[in-house]
Amino acid sequence: MRLASLFSGGKDSTFAIYLAQKQGHEIVCLLSIFPKSEESHLLHHPNMKWTHLQSQSMNIPQLTIHSSSDEPDDELIAFGNLLQTAKDQFNIEGLVHGGIKSKFQKEKFETMCSKFNLIAIAPLWNAEPYPYMNNLLDSDFEFIMTTVSSDGLNDSWLGKSITKSDVDILKKSF
Repeated sequence: MRLASLFSGGKDSTFAIYLAQKQGHEIVCLLSIFPKSEESHLLHHPNMKWTHLQSQSMNIPQLTIHSSSDEPDDELIAFGNLLQTAKDQFNIEGLVHGGIKSKFQKEKFETMCSKFNLIAIAPLWNAEPYPYMNNLLDSDFEFIMTTVSSDGLNDSWLGKSITKSDVDILKKSF
């Protein structure tokens, strides 16, 4: 199936692309929505400015839009505009996203896909953290902590390339 990918540049959206491709889907474009601020409840925000480099390195074209508001309804309008452009330019049949636990995000993405007669694919949905992190590492993904926004993690994690022993530490800490 020809898919667009909702792409933040983070490990989850990148791994969702990887899994969708392993399932035989063709990712024909990346869709990146730049939220107005870090207060978005719908969209990922850290380091979005680098997604154009990831798009180039994956050789997958990227469509972008900037949301003018952090209100979910306004972000969904921007998302809908981006989906329509992807349908028009790339003849997509569905959308893959890296949502794992947020029912709010999953419902919003699925509702928007239904509106555009697209199939929503969420290969990471309900993944358990410990096996998921190990699956990333077993699949030769390298990921680095670029922000620390969780209680229990200090600045020593910033810039750290995560290893299996780090995953074990995280599992014991939480």
